[in-house]
Amino acid sequence: ISLGAVRTYLPDLDTEVRNSDLHIRQWPSETQIWELTIPPGLELEDIHETRSAPGMVWSLDVAVVEGVLRLERHIGFEARTLAPDEALELAVALEEIRERENMYLRLTP
Repeated sequence: ISLGAVRTYLPDLDTEVRNSDLHIRQWPSETQIWELTIPPGLELEDIHETRSAPGMVWSLDVAVVEGVLRLERHIGFEARTLAPDEALELAVALEEIRERENMYLRLTP
C-alpha cells in the first residue's frame, strides 16, 4: 500500500509529497448517498460504522427502508502534514474503507 491509495480514493485531493511526508493543502469533506434496490429475501440490519485515521474521519450509515438499501457515507479531512507512518496508516484505512463500501454495494444486482 502506498500514498497512491490516498489519491486513488479521493483523486481531487490537493496533496504534495516532500521528503516522504504527505502535505495536505486542501482536504474536502463530502457526503455521498447511494439508494439501491435489494433482492427479495435479503435481510440486512441497519449499520453505523465509523473509522478515524490521521487527518481523517469516516462514517457509513446503512439503512433498509421498504426494500431499498440506503448508504450514506461521510468522509472529512483535516489540512495538515502527515509523517510517513501517519500517511501509511491513512492509506491502510482508506483501503479498508473502500473494501467495506464495496461490500455493501455488491449486495445489490
